[in-house]
Amino acid sequence: MPLYNAEAINIRSRNTGEADKLITLFARGYGKIQAIAKGARRTTSKFGGRLEIFTYNQVLLASARTWDIISQCETIESFRQLRESKEKLNPGAYILKLIDLVTEDRQRNDELFNLLIETLHSLRSSKDPDIIARKFEVKLCDIEGFLPSDSMLEKKYRKLPYIVENLRRDYISGIDDLTEKDLEISGKVFKELISDHTGIDIRRYKAVI
Repeated sequence: MPLYNAEAINIRSRNTGEADKLITLFARGYGKIQAIAKGARRTTSKFGGRLEIFTYNQVLLASARTWDIISQCETIESFRQLRESKEKLNPGAYILKLIDLVTEDRQRNDELFNLLIETLHSLRSSKDPDIIARKFEVKLCDIEGFLPSDSMLEKKYRKLPYIVENLRRDYISGIDDLTEKDLEISGKVFKELISDHTGIDIRRYKAVI
């Protein structure tokens, strides 16, 4: 089996077989990868906590016919604060879910990978994680090429182009005078856009780990 290295973030984890885990990775240079970690659920597993969601690893994988096999992984950043914070876990899991929904297996998207890394860093330090989620929705639609024009946004809500302009700024920038209503409307509009784009209704989605 050919081996290859990748920098990857764990965006989903589920049990399979008697003691294995199937991990969905989002990797620089490779896009989304489905990979199996054999024996990962055993207490003696060599993987330890490296397969938790949000974890950013350097991974050694073996190519296989169905699922690639995780041979080794070394943690670059664990982002454990996101798993341990009640306020940040759900917005963080929602962001990972969006990555999973909009990407196809093996479709390289380094711009989106870089955005995800930046978003996780910002979410970790943010005092208002919901704003990070609103910003991410806009940035995701922009990268994926289905961000509406200002005229189309105005038809949904007159102030929406101004809201989007604020949310498209980098994460350290403020949101000026946006109100809770503005952010609520943005969330509704962009959930609808992403639902239409993916064919999966996320408008009532609540992240579940």
